[in-house]
Amino acid sequence: MLNYSADASTALTDIEDMVEWFWFLFSQKAWQKLIQTARTTERLGELPLHVADLIWLAFYRGQTKRLLAGSDKGVFEQEGAALIGFIQERWPAASDRHILYTAMVSHVTGNGAEARKVFATLQPSEPLIEPLAAVLTVLPKNSRSHLALDRSKLKITKSQAEHVTLISLDRTYFDKYAYQVAQNFFLTNPENGLHFHCSGFDPASDIQAWNLNGSIGWTTDSRDLGVLTEQSRRGYYAAARYIFLPHYLTLYRSVFVADVDGLMLRDVAEIDAEHTSEDIVLSTRVLDSERELNRLPWEAVTACAFLARATTGGRKFVRAVSGYLTEIMLRAENEGRPFWYADQAALYYSWLDCKNDVRFGRFYRPPFKQVGSWRLFQGDAERLEFLSSKLR
Repeated sequence: MLNYSADASTALTDIEDMVEWFWFLFSQKAWQKLIQTARTTERLGELPLHVADLIWLAFYRGQTKRLLAGSDKGVFEQEGAALIGFIQERWPAASDRHILYTAMVSHVTGNGAEARKVFATLQPSEPLIEPLAAVLTVLPKNSRSHLALDRSKLKITKSQAEHVTLISLDRTYFDKYAYQVAQNFFLTNPENGLHFHCSGFDPASDIQAWNLNGSIGWTTDSRDLGVLTEQSRRGYYAAARYIFLPHYLTLYRSVFVADVDGLMLRDVAEIDAEHTSEDIVLSTRVLDSERELNRLPWEAVTACAFLARATTGGRKFVRAVSGYLTEIMLRAENEGRPFWYADQAALYYSWLDCKNDVRFGRFYRPPFKQVGSWRLFQGDAERLEFLSSKLR
C-alpha cells in the first residue's frame, strides 16, 4: 500500500483529482482515512454524488467488528445518524441518499420491514455505485411462487446420484474452473453427484472427455440473454441455479448450491443426514435471535453455501426464491434494472417471508470454501493455483 499522509487531500484542488483520491482510499479499504478526508475537504459538496456513497460505505464497512458481534446497536445508530447529518450538510439536495442511508441504519438495527419498503420504492436521482445498487433488487413482500421461467429452454441430463451439488456458470468460467472443481468434488463426495447449469452452451462433450469416476449431470440453458446488459448477464449466470432450483429439487433428494471457484469440504449426503429435522440449511447469522445488529440484506445470507432438502418446506422456500429472482429477471429485461446481488437479496427476503412456515438450520461445520481471503486474490492464475493445489 502506498504511504499516504493524513492531509494528502489538502494538496488537491482539481475536482477530478479529489474524486480519484477518494476512490483510491476506498480501493485500499482505508475506511477511517476516507471519512477523515471527507471531513477536511472544503469543496466536498462540489464532488459527484457517488462520493457520498463511498463515504457511507466506508462507514458501514468500518463497522465490521460490531456487525460480526451483533452488538453495540446504540453506538451504531448514533454514529450512523451523525454521518448522515454530515452528508446532508454537504449534499443538501440529495434527499434520496439521505433516505437510503437512514433506511440502511434502520435495517441493520432491526427494523427490516420498514427498511424494505424504502428499498423497494427508491428511485435514485443519480446511479448508485455497485455495492449500493443491490438496493434496486429489493422487492416488497408478495407471493411470487407462481412465477417461473420457461423450462422448455432447458435440456437436462440428470446425475444418477440422489444428493448433488449444483453450480451455474457461463462458458468462460466452465473452461477455466469446471474440470478442476469436478476433480476436487469427487475427493470429498465420491458417492454424490455434481450438476452444472450451463448458460448458452452444451458441456456434454467436455464432461464426457473428462472420464471422471463420478456422476455428473448437466443442463444446457439456451435462454437468449441478448436483451440484458453485460452485468445483468453475469448476474443471471449466478442466479440461474436458484431460478430453476424448484425443478432440480424434483430430481434429487437434496441439492447443495455452490460456486464454481471453490471447494466442497464435506460430503453432501452426510450434511443432509445431519439435518433431517430441517428443510433448508443456511450459512448466515440471521438465525441468531439475540443479535442487535444485522448485515445488509444482500450480504446477510451466503449464496454459495446453501442446502435445500426435498421436503414440503424445502420446496416452498425454493419456489419463493425462484419467484423472487424471476421477477428480478423480468424487471431487468423490461426496465433495465440491475441483476447484481439479486440471489443474496432473494435468499434473505425469502427467509424473512417464510421463516414461520419453513424449518431453517445452519451448517454445523463449514461445507464450502473459496479461500479464506478470496477477495485478496488478483486474478485467475491465483484461483487456479488454489484449486490445483488441493489435488496434490
